[in-house]
Amino acid sequence: MVAAGAALLVLTVGAGGCAGRQWDYDKSGITAIKLDHDLRECRREAYRPHTLAIFHRVDDDALNHCMERRGYRVTPLD
Repeated sequence: MVAAGAALLVLTVGAGGCAGRQWDYDKSGITAIKLDHDLRECRREAYRPHTLAIFHRVDDDALNHCMERRGYRVTPLD
């Protein structure tokens, strides 16, 4: 599932019903499978079990920084 030029995929970062910030992860030639793999790896890296948040324990800044290191352009949608 590669679009000509670039794939545009959107991830909603948030927890169960809560309005979370939305981010766009864009990388030329990326497949949905590769994006899913990169997001899974970056979420694992950005997971913060010690935070007081009940639902959302992923540090958005760390997640986005990880995705940028993997070559994605990260932009907020809201």
